[in-house]
Amino acid sequence: GADQIIGGHRTAVWSDAPQPSVDAVLDALRRGRSQITTGPLMDLNLHTTDGVSARPGQSVSGDGPLTASVAAVSSAEFGGAAAVELWLGRVGDSAERLVWRGTPTGGETISVALDRPDGRWYLRASAVTASGAFAHTNPIWSA
Repeated sequence: GADQIIGGHRTAVWSDAPQPSVDAVLDALRRGRSQITTGPLMDLNLHTTDGVSARPGQSVSGDGPLTASVAAVSSAEFGGAAAVELWLGRVGDSAERLVWRGTPTGGETISVALDRPDGRWYLRASAVTASGAFAHTNPIWSA
């Protein structure tokens, strides 16, 4: 029922392993290559102008503008389309800043141009459906 909490929260991981395995999942979790969810799933990437791409748990370095790409999917069971937010935080600050909010449709990937902040920073994504199901990615870090 609606009061059931066991099994209601899940962790999704990104792994580069050619085959799924317990070791691959544990390695991805150790490296922060994951998201938590009660329904929707997200795919977050951060791209630099020199062709480097990073996912949650990874880092990017260099100078110049960045492009975040994000997609979110959800089923009718979890409330359909998910509203997605991109959050930028600076290491040492007490608050994050919302840098983008929208609702990608049908798994559509949205690209968002970002100015590279000074100092140490991170980018993460959150999604919520109409029924309140949510997902939060781990951050992508500046190097």
